[in-house]
Amino acid sequence: MSEFAIMILVFLFFIIILAIGLTIKIKETDNAIIRFLKIIIKIIFIGIGGLFLFVLLRAPLGGWV
Repeated sequence: MSEFAIMILVFLFFIIILAIGLTIKIKETDNAIIRFLKIIIKIIFIGIGGLFLFVLLRAPLGGWV
């Protein structure tokens, strides 16, 4: 595979991670432990997805610089 194809696949992977983090719903009916775990998972997924997308988009050709 070319470097461009790998970059596109990694880009899509982190978009999916970011989307999972954004779609986790925190309900008022959840108990405290479940709500806490959902918030932690949401922060981790949005953090990882957003950080890596930022790194990928910094360089036009997807360098990990």
